[in-house]
Amino acid sequence: MADIFLSYSSKDKARLAPLVDELRARDRSVWWDRELVAGPAFADRIAEELSKAECVLVAWSEHSVASHWCRDEAAVGLERNVLVPFRIDNVLPPLGFRSSHTPDLAGWPNREGEIGQLLAGVAECLKVAIPVPHRAAKTGATEKTLLILPFRQPAGEATDDYFADGLIEDVTSELSHIRQLQVISRSTAFEFKDSPTPPDAIGRRLGATAVLTGSIRRAGDRARISAALVDTDSGMIIWSETFNRTLEDVFAVQDELTREIVTALDVELVHGEQARLDRSRFRSAEAGHIFYRGVFEVHRFEPESMLHARRLFSEFVEMEPDSVLGYAWLTTSWAASLLVQWEAPEDALPAMQENAAKALAIEPDNAAALIGNVYFHVLTGNLDVAHDFAQRAVRSAPSSDEALFARGWVEMFLGRFDQSIVSLEKALRLAPIPSAVRLGVAGTSYRNALRFDKSIEIFRKLIEREPQFLFGYTGLASSFALKGDMDGARKIVDEVLRIDPQYTVERFCTPDFYRDPANMKGCARALAEAGMPRASEQVTER
Repeated sequence: MADIFLSYSSKDKARLAPLVDELRARDRSVWWDRELVAGPAFADRIAEELSKAECVLVAWSEHSVASHWCRDEAAVGLERNVLVPFRIDNVLPPLGFRSSHTPDLAGWPNREGEIGQLLAGVAECLKVAIPVPHRAAKTGATEKTLLILPFRQPAGEATDDYFADGLIEDVTSELSHIRQLQVISRSTAFEFKDSPTPPDAIGRRLGATAVLTGSIRRAGDRARISAALVDTDSGMIIWSETFNRTLEDVFAVQDELTREIVTALDVELVHGEQARLDRSRFRSAEAGHIFYRGVFEVHRFEPESMLHARRLFSEFVEMEPDSVLGYAWLTTSWAASLLVQWEAPEDALPAMQENAAKALAIEPDNAAALIGNVYFHVLTGNLDVAHDFAQRAVRSAPSSDEALFARGWVEMFLGRFDQSIVSLEKALRLAPIPSAVRLGVAGTSYRNALRFDKSIEIFRKLIEREPQFLFGYTGLASSFALKGDMDGARKIVDEVLRIDPQYTVERFCTPDFYRDPANMKGCARALAEAGMPRASEQVTER
């Protein structure tokens, strides 16, 4: 029996031959059934190989997604927990297989693609190390990628989630200032909270060089924080440490962790970067607890939680009036509420302006303060000013997915769609499991750049993840309509009206932050042609 079973469409055989050669060159046996002569025993042989293979590779393509053979073979691999899917075309996997991580090998070996992620998945199934194919060395410094997983807590201490989450939030934020270190975003890392999957396997899945994992135990006013840095290739522990601290100085551990991780990864800092890591500490543990509870509520992203977050940040500001963090997070929480229309502009904008200005006055180069000003100036129509703030935020924290996303968002409204896509893709690489809002913005930018196949792919992924999030459906409908596929657009418009019978073209067009009004007008005409109703004869433009 072969180590690896490869499921694919016979029409793709020539395209997959280099991959088979690659695997066999690494002493892995590969069975692909097209080598057999068809006959009565054909199906039995397939079933036997499929049931015994330690890894089932499935190549999704324009041909294989419609193949019953490939779907059945993928189902067996999924059931046996040995499925490693990948794409050789820009297609969505069939329903039932879309939750599996699917590396993109379109164009490989001429284009590098995500072959490393594919081989890591195979290695995990086989429990052996399979080296990534050799590539020519790239010029410049090598960037290491770090994944910081949520720290574990004993059962029964769930009420202290904000305490553990805050530790990870702060370490992630501080490390984003190091140019030679890419830090995968907090939102992606928290998708794996309490996951039984080994940390090194999670890291390989997300393309990380190393994974920081740990645990927190509290007893009265004392805390024991254990941390370990794991190499994803070997699974070996690079560094580990245990910190015993009272709650009054527990935030000092964040500084110690940051310094230890930087040393363990042997990062060569750019001149002056170290100074950015010497952050001021909270004056009291209580203030830190309140701040991190506010961050926890923001990430819940519900109307009530956002209100609660602002109350907590306001309380934090009273305790720490000289800290930039309270004002920056107040600005962000108001912006989020305004964008999703949980708050009225007359309430949100003055509050945003006041808090954004205070954050900037305290620490002009702080990325969080700068991003807050990006949001304020976009929402008030000052796109050039917003872009300047976004550029400053990226310079301040070049590995911050938040800063890169903010820049891509502004560039989209400025009509710099190609630049926007570059920024947003960088943010997505740092946050491989993005929020629904980020997916929607990325899909919108691809649509605006007239790259409709990619925008359709992204909006379909968004709908699959968030089936009640209207942004996904309206983005998909507009992409179909602008592409000229009115049948596809009408089907999605029908689904929009099923979810919200009062939805109109005007709702889609409001608010309009684009510098060029032709962008939204074109979408409005296309959607109206696809059957989306108008509330008036004239589309509302802002």
